[in-house]
Amino acid sequence: MISLVIPVHNEEKILQENLEKILGYLNFLREESEIVLVENGSTDRTFAIASEISRRDKRVKILSIHQKDLGKALKKGILNANGEFLIWYPIDLSVALDYIPESLREIKNYDIIVGSKEHRRSSVTRSVTRKFLSLIYNSLVNLLFDLGISDTQCVKTLRAESTRPIVEKTNSRGIVWEVELLYLAKKSDLRVKEVPVHVIDTGRKSKINISDMIKAFINLIILGLKYKLMP
Repeated sequence: MISLVIPVHNEEKILQENLEKILGYLNFLREESEIVLVENGSTDRTFAIASEISRRDKRVKILSIHQKDLGKALKKGILNANGEFLIWYPIDLSVALDYIPESLREIKNYDIIVGSKEHRRSSVTRSVTRKFLSLIYNSLVNLLFDLGISDTQCVKTLRAESTRPIVEKTNSRGIVWEVELLYLAKKSDLRVKEVPVHVIDTGRKSKINISDMIKAFINLIILGLKYKLMP
């Protein structure tokens, strides 16, 4: 069984249409599956729409946390998912759906598959500003944690049995959570592989603003110091 873990925050405009596309694609794959929607801090009708979809389709589970927080949403979704393989996937469909079967083929020999926008075979359309911020962020990640991973901020597929114990240990918030997950995976000698992704320009404004990026840089440094000072 596979579980798609999808954080959602103020997504009332796209939630129903995009969720139907995802469910249709899962029908095409003919894999036993579930979708775990984790509403986090929405102020619109996201939770109500998600709840209605969940009532109509038993494959859709809806969870909720009070604050907007990607890391906490992913952790809650992963720990409440039932699948053998767990896929963190964006509701805006900014990553092509074919990542799902491709990552499932790769995970047979690994514990974590990391979709990388920086992979030489990736197809990506992004603004110059977002490319620059990602470059700085990923450079800082590897300076502090020496992960050897070119992009920590994209889709991921996890083998539940081997990764759930390290997910339980994570405490970081926002996008820094993914860095902590990968660092703990490295410390635990889990097998990690980067794969290319096809990133689609949805025309949407990023939900991560400058304030979020500043907080992420600060939290990243704090996390790096925490693990360097630990015995």
